[in-house]
Amino acid sequence: MFKTKTKKMMLTLAIAAVLAIGGTLAALSVVGPAKDNEITFLSATAGVDAALEENTWNAANALNLTPGKSVAKDPTIVNKGQLPIYTAIKVKFTNGNNVELSQADFEKLMTIITIKSAGTNTYSTDWKAPVTPTPVMNFYCKAELAKGMKSTPLFDNILINESATQADLVWLKNMNGFKIVVVGAGVQGGDAIANVATAEPELKTLLETA
Repeated sequence: MFKTKTKKMMLTLAIAAVLAIGGTLAALSVVGPAKDNEITFLSATAGVDAALEENTWNAANALNLTPGKSVAKDPTIVNKGQLPIYTAIKVKFTNGNNVELSQADFEKLMTIITIKSAGTNTYSTDWKAPVTPTPVMNFYCKAELAKGMKSTPLFDNILINESATQADLVWLKNMNGFKIVVVGAGVQGGDAIANVATAEPELKTLLETA
């Protein structure tokens, strides 16, 4: 018998959704190139490769968003390596100055915007979600990704709620808008890790370093 060393990786997606408020208008814009994906391996990872993608994101569609309007954004992990992997995505909400939101500010923000997936007002159920929503959350893909396989998008749409008021927009303007920062991690699956429950502790540890 031999012990297989688990291969690990971190995926950093240099994309954030930024809500910039001016007057009564809200605008979402990209931070950095929309396809500027960077993968940093935490250990020797021969045969393990992946990427974060957002195929529906178009910065031009995110201009001049007003209450009731939405923009497509679909963080997805693609297995580009030879080995099966289990993956996770960390979602972090900050203000426009890259300061993590307090729980109170996060909860207020969630009354102004809605994260949507496949027409539902929630994250995709193909990902294991935290019990309590917080400004920083880890989501774990329930499926093992085989070679060439792509995960279901964690979410696919950001809606500015029709109920958003002028006072809400002023509040957002005062904190220089907000950002949704997405970071991914992966560990080797197959014989190395049997299921996502087994992979979760290692994925959580990886995401804590991001």
